Amino acid sequence: MLNSMGISSDIYSSNLERFKDSEAACKQFSAGMIAAKSYDELWSNLQRYVQSKYQLHKEDLALDGFNALGQMSVARSLGRTPTELEMIEMKSKCNGTSPSLTKKLLLFISLKRDIGLKLEPEETPDITKLSELALRICAEFGIDVQNAEQGASGPFESLSS
Repeated sequence: MLNSMGISSDIYSSNLERFKDSEAACKQFSAGMIAAKSYDELWSNLQRYVQSKYQLHKEDLALDGFNALGQMSVARSLGRTPTELEMIEMKSKCNGTSPSLTKKLLLFISLKRDIGLKLEPEETPDITKLSELALRICAEFGIDVQNAEQGASGPFESLSS
């Protein structure tokens, strides 16, 4: 049975439950970021926050770039491959925006709300990778980033659960 938006009621209910679970997890991970005393603590919570917001699998976080993460997220939600999504996006871009860019901007807005990140709109184009965002958050929160470059550029070994 389809709902008023033309979406299967079963799929809609499943997605709504995943969204509720994701929001609860994001609250936990945002609290972890606020309480973080080290880069590793912040990095681990930021990864999990993004994984929950973007509805990604753990292995997807090996992709550091927001375009790749956004494409993977949108592709998974639509049941498409990232390659198929890229072809769709090329046809539907409007003034340089894409679903991937929209997801990135919504993530930044969520971080402003959830952890109080003071990120100016002019800064957002310069942050193209999750590792760059982690360094930006560390700078704002006064977290020492000694050795952070090594951890941020690797395959995210710290993501253990």
